[in-house]
Amino acid sequence: MAPKITRVLALPANAKRVPQRKVERVLKPGIVVKTATKQTSLKLQAQPLKEKLAGKKALPVCQTLQEGQAVVVTPAPTSRSRKDSPISSSSDSSSTVVKSNKKQKNLVTRAKYRRRTYVDLLLEGKDKSSLSLLEKKAVGTATEKIYKKEYQAFTEWVGPTKLLADQAERVDQLITDYMNEKFLMGHQAFVGDRLIASWMHHHPQYSRTGVARLPHSIRALRGWRRLCPGRSRTPYPLAVWCGMAALMVEGGHLNMAIFLLVAVSTYARPSELLRLRTFSLIRPAVGITGSWSLLMSPEELQQPSKTGDFDVSVLLDSPYMISWASKIFSAMKETEAEAPLWNFNYSQYLRIFQASAKKLGLPLQPYHTRHSGPSIDRSRKYRSQLEVQKRGQWRSTKSTVRYEKSARLARSWEQVSQLSKDFCVTCEEEIGGIILSRKVPPSSASLAALQKVSM
Repeated sequence: MAPKITRVLALPANAKRVPQRKVERVLKPGIVVKTATKQTSLKLQAQPLKEKLAGKKALPVCQTLQEGQAVVVTPAPTSRSRKDSPISSSSDSSSTVVKSNKKQKNLVTRAKYRRRTYVDLLLEGKDKSSLSLLEKKAVGTATEKIYKKEYQAFTEWVGPTKLLADQAERVDQLITDYMNEKFLMGHQAFVGDRLIASWMHHHPQYSRTGVARLPHSIRALRGWRRLCPGRSRTPYPLAVWCGMAALMVEGGHLNMAIFLLVAVSTYARPSELLRLRTFSLIRPAVGITGSWSLLMSPEELQQPSKTGDFDVSVLLDSPYMISWASKIFSAMKETEAEAPLWNFNYSQYLRIFQASAKKLGLPLQPYHTRHSGPSIDRSRKYRSQLEVQKRGQWRSTKSTVRYEKSARLARSWEQVSQLSKDFCVTCEEEIGGIILSRKVPPSSASLAALQKVSM
């Protein structure tokens, strides 16, 4: 066996005594240290960071050496691994049992809740002629109601003759005849979309993954769309919405004015905003977000967005909100976390909205904000096309183009009377002071007088 080679570190004979706190070296296992002074206390430093990350054991902290004494520094004895330790083995097994019990308890709790919530649907699903629980829940509750209504209207039109789902050719011909009749009655193409979707919902064998097909019906629907292309709502400039907000503030409805401007900024549907709780309004966080934000469709409420997503984050960073957002949103956060963020419902909001729109003489509807927000941001270069698409939760560029029509803003602005234009422009310039009650909104008396004259 080859002899062990060691390194000897020796201090010069004329070396002075060095204080213990200044003699520092990093010694590795197998190094022999020999001293030339009478007594020197040698402090061993901690390991370098690289060795710590590698998992190496630390050396003893301090070693006292006598004159001429050689010391071999050896590593600390390796402790018994967790695998070989009976104590650790028992603790691991006990933790596994605890985790298993917790998982079983969660399963039992969820099972009780689901049976209690979906008991009626479970009983209906036992009938082979109807859809099972999970098949019904493949679409939202509102969509399911629409499909049920369209399906019933079609079956009533068919009449007393029994319609068998396995007669694909006959079903295809009947749906085609029904759509042609609806077209001649003046209905739009979305009626045909709903009809085919409702039939596929109740009879999955006709879906894209099914075996049955509706070739004539699909072709007829394509022709219906071509003859009656879909219409999108007209976007309106920011000045119009600031004028609407000022009218709401004048009427004592500050919360509705804030709701309106938030809807324009976030492109959110009114129903999505009305579902929010106080905890959905998020404060700015240093190093994370520099502005207030909304957590829409939070997972805690178990109600996804229209696209089926949870925890949709939207920054409230529009330039026309910066001057008043911090103070207003801080006041709104003072309520309980689970309390509704808004103190009104949709019917109340709709009544005030329509009254304000009537004063401006414009045919506005609450859903116009979803079309106006993207157009405003693109026309003023607040956001890029990709940012607009992400903010509006649109999956495709085609959907974004349908909502974002910045070129039509000028066209819709031309349809506003000059008196309403002057009123709205003033409101846009002073919107921060109006919301914070630092400035009085322009009087709407002249607008009311104008409406009486026009009538």
